[in-house]
Amino acid sequence: MTVTISSEKTGGAVTAYHVASQYRDKVRRLAFIDAGIPGYGLEAKSFLTKENYASRNWHWHVNFYAVRDYPEMLITGRERIYFDYFFRHEADNPQAVSQDAIEEYIRAYSAPGGIRAMCEIYRASIEDAELNYAAEKNPITIPVLAIGAEKFHGPYVEEQMKKLATNVTGLILPAGHQLAEEIPDQLAHSLLEFLQAT
Repeated sequence: MTVTISSEKTGGAVTAYHVASQYRDKVRRLAFIDAGIPGYGLEAKSFLTKENYASRNWHWHVNFYAVRDYPEMLITGRERIYFDYFFRHEADNPQAVSQDAIEEYIRAYSAPGGIRAMCEIYRASIEDAELNYAAEKNPITIPVLAIGAEKFHGPYVEEQMKKLATNVTGLILPAGHQLAEEIPDQLAHSLLEFLQAT
């Protein structure tokens, strides 16, 4: 059986890439949506620099989540305040992120182990980078759609994927990082067009 993988958010996107890289006979296509791959510039976006601090694309949370236990202590019990700000801040149009969507994030991350599971994705970044460097020696050859959000990762998504795959098509959509919330119809159309291609 072969599958097609579509991804959004760093955890899902990086996991989808690893599945495509490690199970090449199982994956036909990969849609990699507005995420950074450990080892390919994600770290530089997390540094405390004047440019990062001034941008809407400063990944301060990469380092925050990587600290053992501390984010769990600070976020648990404050999920509503934290995620309402966090997800709206990454959007180009904060009002496009519906309250229903925020409530779903809050529900999921408030579940036992929810915050820890989110953080563990970032705590694996150093190990993931090593896996990615090894995988770069044997790039994936399936079609990859690298979608960047114009107001967030932009062309960076395609640039990094071209180091890990040989058949990459880049696409930049007019939104912030919350593509599925901001422009769901346009994102869905782009994904269906790519995923249904023969």
